[in-house]
Amino acid sequence: MAADRNDLKRYLEENAPQGTFSPCVHYDADADALTFFFSNKPEHAKRLNSRVTVYLSDESEDLVGCRIKGVRAVLEDIGSFDVAISHGKVKLKMLFVALHETFSADPASRAIYRQIGDVVRHSDLEVQVPVSV
Repeated sequence: MAADRNDLKRYLEENAPQGTFSPCVHYDADADALTFFFSNKPEHAKRLNSRVTVYLSDESEDLVGCRIKGVRAVLEDIGSFDVAISHGKVKLKMLFVALHETFSADPASRAIYRQIGDVVRHSDLEVQVPVSV
C-alpha cells in the first residue's frame, strides 16, 4: 500500500495543473447540485445544512467554495418570474440571488452567503443547466 501511495504522490507531482486558477462552477444534473470553487487552496468540507456544504481553506478557514443541493427547483422558480435562461446557461449572480433563502436560516450561513456574494458579483461566470428548466 505504501508503494501505491508513493506512486500516486509521484504521479500528482508530475501532473500538477499548469497555469493560473480561475473560479469555476459546475451543475451536476444527476445530483441536482451546484459546485462552485473560487480558490484552489487545499480545503475541507463543512456542512451548513441539508442543502449547503462549504469548502474552507485548511490553512486559514477562509471560504474557497461551496456545494448546493436541490438547485433544480430554484431554477424552475426563476423561470416562473419570466427570467430567461438562454442557451441552457444562467448567470451565477442570478442563481445566488435566488438561493438567498438557502442561506438565510442563521447568521453564520448569512455571513457565508455574503462572502460568496463578494466573489460572485465580480464574476461573469455562467453555469450550464438542463434545457428542460
